[in-house]
Amino acid sequence: YTKGEKTMKKIYQIISITLALVILASCSGSKEELSVHEKIKEEKKITVAVSPDYVPYEFLDLSKKGQEQFVGADIELARYIAKNLDAELEIKAMDFGDIPSAIARKRFDIGISGFTYSEDRAKQVDFSKSYDNSESTCQGFLIRKADEKQYQSLGDFENKNIAVQNGSLQQTYLKKQFPSNKERLAKKLDDAVLELK
Repeated sequence: YTKGEKTMKKIYQIISITLALVILASCSGSKEELSVHEKIKEEKKITVAVSPDYVPYEFLDLSKKGQEQFVGADIELARYIAKNLDAELEIKAMDFGDIPSAIARKRFDIGISGFTYSEDRAKQVDFSKSYDNSESTCQGFLIRKADEKQYQSLGDFENKNIAVQNGSLQQTYLKKQFPSNKERLAKKLDDAVLELK
């Protein structure tokens, strides 16, 4: 062999070994490589992350105990999905802004919490087909009744303190439309309402 032929032979060997390793890894069948759907069907359990502070979609009924205290339209959807997959449902409460990263890190199977599609979120997680688009077409501010005459147009909110839920679509809008405003991040919507009061 010439020096060039020996180099090419080594390159072919490296490529062959690399391909063999990729094929072995893809055929190993470990649990981590199962799709979420396959994992749920195999384990007969689905774990759903929610931020239970968004009436009527997901919230807490404190008159109930355990998993039954989680109620709302999205919770019923989670129960429907679990029933159709013949799986036990486990609901876990967490802060809204933390759900996408928790799903991306595979801490939970799915997250249901009134998520609106955004390109940034889609880089982290997959979305289902949209089943309620009302949030993306209608946004509003909650203000004190005594201040209603002060806020007549969007420009009236310029340079104001605005409480917004961390990780929400509204936080994105606030940063784009009011970059100079003082943003108060709230983990839960209820916390933002209390700050307003």
